[in-house]
Amino acid sequence: EQSPVDRAGSADPEGANEHGRSCLEPECPVGNVSWTEALAFANMLSERHDPPLEPCYELTDCTGEIGRDFSCKQQSQRGDSVYECKGYRLPTKAEWEYAARAGARTAFYNGDIAPQAGLGVCGPDPLLEQIAWYCYNSGGTTHPVGGKLPNGFGLFDVLGNAAEWTTGKATEPIRPAEAVDYEPTLPEQLLRPARGGWAYAMNATMSLARWHNGRPDDRAPGFGFRLVRTVE
Repeated sequence: EQSPVDRAGSADPEGANEHGRSCLEPECPVGNVSWTEALAFANMLSERHDPPLEPCYELTDCTGEIGRDFSCKQQSQRGDSVYECKGYRLPTKAEWEYAARAGARTAFYNGDIAPQAGLGVCGPDPLLEQIAWYCYNSGGTTHPVGGKLPNGFGLFDVLGNAAEWTTGKATEPIRPAEAVDYEPTLPEQLLRPARGGWAYAMNATMSLARWHNGRPDDRAPGFGFRLVRTVE
């Protein structure tokens, strides 16, 4: 039986949609994974651990099939603090940035960004090209992992290739254009943060300090995840 992440990664047989393309080799990062599916996979991995670990998330009122139209009206963490859970989970935004920087204080973990004309620039950057697949060198598709230089902690593809879902609210709730006095009521109306940029991101958006926003059920070739655990 395919795992949820396998099905999510292969949901698009062509490996492409309007946002870009996914490479489909075994060494490629899994894309087309929604934030909700990442939570479901973390729970499944916790349950399959030997010995089993307590899942970190409560997913209720779920419909559809993982990898295609999976959606849950309620997604929440178990316990008062995410750090109390010993199962697999998404990193917080702060945890992700700590791991990604590996002590660096520059825009990239190997140095500063080259001067650019603006946020919408896609162009050469000698340092960025050493560590990441992004709009200038990716050809609009993800690539097998480990092809660029790792950071100081030995982590590959922290920037570029596939963005990584994290936990926490990315920004204010989505506000319908026609609404005047709009009060959000459902968790799916909140955006979620994805860190690290992706294979078709512009230069300036690849900074370690930046994040991208997505709805919990959004899927694109450049959306993936990297799980963590709290250890004693």
